[in-house]
Amino acid sequence: MTLSISNKKLLRDEYDKLTDYLDEQNKTLWLPLKENIIDFCIENDMHLYNIGSLRVQWTPLSRQRSV
Repeated sequence: MTLSISNKKLLRDEYDKLTDYLDEQNKTLWLPLKENIIDFCIENDMHLYNIGSLRVQWTPLSRQRSV
C-alpha cells in the first residue's frame, strides 16, 4: 500500500524545508535526491516526517577525498 496524497504533501513539505540549509550549488544537487527519497518513501509506505530534526553530517561529493 502506498502513502496517500496528503501524506505525500507532508513529506514534500518537510523535505522542502531542508533546502534552507544549502547553498545554490548544493540545492541543485539536492533536488533530484529529494524526489528520489520521497518516491522511495511513498512506494514503501515509509513515514519519514520530521526528517529535519535528524542530525546528519553530509559532505558533498565534490568535497570528498578519494582514498
